[in-house]
Amino acid sequence: MRTNISTLKQGLSAALEKVKSGRTITVLERKTPIARIVPFKAEKVPKLSLREPTREFVDLNIRVKIKSDPAKIIAEDREEKWFTT
Repeated sequence: MRTNISTLKQGLSAALEKVKSGRTITVLERKTPIARIVPFKAEKVPKLSLREPTREFVDLNIRVKIKSDPAKIIAEDREEKWFTT
C-alpha cells in the first residue's frame, strides 16, 4: 500500500490497523517514497536466570585518594561556565 503524508495523517488509525494485520505502508512525499511502516515482529529474548559464581569474590581493596577538595573543583567549574556563557 502506498499513501502520501496528508492522507496518512487523516487516516492514521485505519492505516495502523492495516499494518497490524500484516500489510506494509510506503509513505510518499510528492510521489517520492520517504518511509515504510511495517508490522512489528517481537524478538524472542532469552529468559535470564541466576547461577552460582564460578569463583570466590576477591576484594581488591582499592581506594582512590583525591588531592583536591571536590567541592572546590565543582565551584570552580561552575564559575567558569557562568562567565563563559
